[in-house]
Amino acid sequence: MNLDEVKVYSAYKGRQGCMCGCLGKYYKPESKMASKILQTIKDNFQQAEIDDDFLFLELDGKYFAVYTNPSYSEM
Repeated sequence: MNLDEVKVYSAYKGRQGCMCGCLGKYYKPESKMASKILQTIKDNFQQAEIDDDFLFLELDGKYFAVYTNPSYSEM
C-alpha cells in the first residue's frame, strides 16, 4: 500500500485499550486531526500495522488508526 495515496474514510486517536470511542475519538476524513493521525502513522510506518482496511499504530500509550475502507465512513 502506498501511504501517499491513502484515501481516509475515518480516523481514530485514543488511549490503549478499547477503540469503541470511550478512550478516544473518531475524526471525519476532512478534519485536521485525521491528517495528523495519518502523518503520525507515516512517520512511524516501520512500527505500523498495514491492512487493506486500515492503518494502525500503537505509540507512546496511544492508538492511532486510519480506516481506508468506505464501510468505515460511518464511524
